[in-house]
Amino acid sequence: MKKIPIITALACGILISACNPSSSSSAVDNSGSDSSDSSDTSSDDTTRLLISGNLALPEQMALVSASDTTDDATRALTSTRELISSAAMDEIADDSDYKTQRQNIYVYLDASEPIDFIDNFLCYTGQVQTLAMKGQGNYTAWVDAGCFEERDGSGQEQGTKDPAPAYITTIANATMAEAENSPLVINSWVPEFPTQGTKVAIKMLGEVKETPTETNPYGIFSLTYGLLPTMDSPKANTLGYGEVISSRTEDGSSSFTLYQYDADRDDQGNPLKCTTVASVNYDETTQVGRARTATECLDASEVVDRDRSRAFALSVNADLVHMATADTLDELGRDDVGVCLNRNTVKETAWGYGLYDLDGSEIVVNSGVQLHIDADGDGQGTDTNGFESWGQMGYGGSWRQDGEAWTDGEMVQESTRGDSEGETYTVKVAPGKLIKNTIKSVLLSDLRDVVFEASLYESDLYTLSGVTDFNNDGDEDDFLTVLLQANDTNNGFKVVGIQTGWDESGPVIVATATPFALPLKTDVSLRLWSNQLGGDANYKSTSTTLPLTTRTFVNGSEVGTNELFSGVSVADLVCIERCLKADVGSAEIGSSADYAAVFVGDDARSTTSYDFAKAELTLVDDAGSNPVGLDTGLTQTDLDDSPHWSWGLQTGPMITRAVASEFGITDADTYYTALDGGIIKTFYVWETGLKPWQQQTVLVDNTNTIVGFDRPIGIQYTHSTANDRNDDDAKDGAVFILEYGGKGQLNGLPWQNTNNHWGPVINLADGVIVADRDRDGIDYMFKALDVEQSMTTALDADCAAMPFDAPSERIPTDITQRVFDLEGTPEITDATPSVISGVVQVQ
Repeated sequence: MKKIPIITALACGILISACNPSSSSSAVDNSGSDSSDSSDTSSDDTTRLLISGNLALPEQMALVSASDTTDDATRALTSTRELISSAAMDEIADDSDYKTQRQNIYVYLDASEPIDFIDNFLCYTGQVQTLAMKGQGNYTAWVDAGCFEERDGSGQEQGTKDPAPAYITTIANATMAEAENSPLVINSWVPEFPTQGTKVAIKMLGEVKETPTETNPYGIFSLTYGLLPTMDSPKANTLGYGEVISSRTEDGSSSFTLYQYDADRDDQGNPLKCTTVASVNYDETTQVGRARTATECLDASEVVDRDRSRAFALSVNADLVHMATADTLDELGRDDVGVCLNRNTVKETAWGYGLYDLDGSEIVVNSGVQLHIDADGDGQGTDTNGFESWGQMGYGGSWRQDGEAWTDGEMVQESTRGDSEGETYTVKVAPGKLIKNTIKSVLLSDLRDVVFEASLYESDLYTLSGVTDFNNDGDEDDFLTVLLQANDTNNGFKVVGIQTGWDESGPVIVATATPFALPLKTDVSLRLWSNQLGGDANYKSTSTTLPLTTRTFVNGSEVGTNELFSGVSVADLVCIERCLKADVGSAEIGSSADYAAVFVGDDARSTTSYDFAKAELTLVDDAGSNPVGLDTGLTQTDLDDSPHWSWGLQTGPMITRAVASEFGITDADTYYTALDGGIIKTFYVWETGLKPWQQQTVLVDNTNTIVGFDRPIGIQYTHSTANDRNDDDAKDGAVFILEYGGKGQLNGLPWQNTNNHWGPVINLADGVIVADRDRDGIDYMFKALDVEQSMTTALDADCAAMPFDAPSERIPTDITQRVFDLEGTPEITDATPSVISGVVQVQ
């Protein structure tokens, strides 16, 4: 069992990255500001003013730390469940990626909620890498905006693909005088920080006297931040500000305090003044600690908004955590009775994974390239090459700092360090995306416990062998979303529930009291949907298999044997049904237009031919000149007003002319016969619209070759209790189609909402071995990157002798550093990012 050393947790949850003294962080220049005393009460400053290691600030300041084990290099071995045998582990080199990959392990606790933002803020600040960049002058860092994404399960179900990361540009400066024991001084500016549909500016000041160590996991520092409408706005217009101060108390224990003010509004739009505070101290030797945390919101009449206010008291010893809750700090008492938690037993939640070869080498996915952009096209940018903005382009999508749309023919340049010039590319923007669907059949017997959705009409005698009252309401006249699972004989499906709607926790399901057989007619196809398996599937009645599809984007690089452009520059495609017209206009999508008006012949069952050229990446009609999809005069407002096409257009299945000729496929009937017979292994669809994600954007190099990026690695995984890091039997035997798009980007595992706390249903143990879905004989293993631990409850009597004494440091009532006196954003000689997602680029 793992013990949770407590206030290492409390401290680790608040500040910059993961509570780990050997990781790296950042430093910046505090010129022009007054730095205040950071509450250091130690009598021996000369021995404590130490700046060493890689981390300027702690990566977290959680209320409870994760583990007594602090050896980063072997953190994999501290997992609750490690599947690799000792012999197999010995075969993996000690300096391998698998063994040296540090795990960020932290603890979830209700009392952490008031300070959750600080964890995000530390994640953000840690990616600026100030300690590594000290003495380098003003520099630019791109920080992954994912630090501030709420873990709510959205986008994590199977079939979703992560876009290219969105970055927040930060200007930083870190300095440290040559005199012995000089502090590391940090200045930082965020010109445009996205929040709640708008952007704000952030100024930050920091001073680090001692970096985190095992004996003092917080280090000794102060960090102050202020939010403004723009960088030039006066303090009077502030949108919020805050400060974290870490120190050592007179008795030698570690301590930190937090003060944060936010201007907020209630559900009716009325102004609120909210303050978040914390005071924490912890003795690493005795493992005894005390803490107070709270958020209090006052309305215009200075009355507490109890729906938005919450306060906590903590008392901790080596084995237990005693936690009391109230609406305000004043309502907490020393002798309150709270929840008693056991530090020695935890449940783990894995938030991200890395993928490795069996020899321990990391699987690296070439997900994209950073770009320099001439945003206004005038060639007169802020650097010598005429560029003034930045972006990224990759397999999953693209991002631009200036928020503008990509322009077909736009010139961009690979972002490089220093005076060197990166390669110049031409941006190619197609009006849609051609999506390749590769089919692979799976036995129903391998899909037990997988839940499918089917949209059915109770009296549909074309599909059903008889009218069926699925929801048992006394009639057979309802359109329903029916939930299905494979039957016991693995040659059909049984009805296990009805989806009646949605709420904040997801779909609302009414389970069937006694599952019953789905009455399908012979030789009919039923369209199914499963998040777990990656989307749509078509099942032929009485079959013992189900064809599943893998989706990839066609980008012009498909020139190999048997690929779309093998030996040709233009692919000849046959559209089977739902074949879109070229130049669809307002008459076809307007409020009075029929659904079928966008299809060839005004008939969704019509068949036609298209061409798709490698050079243009655009589907055109058989005449070879008219793009299939929307007329160039249409706007997004036109689509939003359409009764059918607000989300854009998509064709039905298309196959190559060669396949159609070989198997005599001339219409939908012959196509679906071939599909049901396993003859069709690949088909294509064309998706088009006015949103960036509905268009294909690629880079073309100076040899007129499209730059390719790695698509996510497909993995078909069958879960077992033995593979779960908590020995949880949920989803034992269930099958999932996973996609790995790079470190921390594993999509496909199911999520659930428990007490308003989203988390994955399955948490893979380190060392789980999985197989590549597309390449036989290629195996990988997973290792969790971020692990959240939650403690189990203990008996109330166990905490009876643990009163809620006040922490040694008083709860702050304001910030101490004059962050708003920091001048505006400095000019940067070389605006090329020096740090991207916490990785220092070549200097």
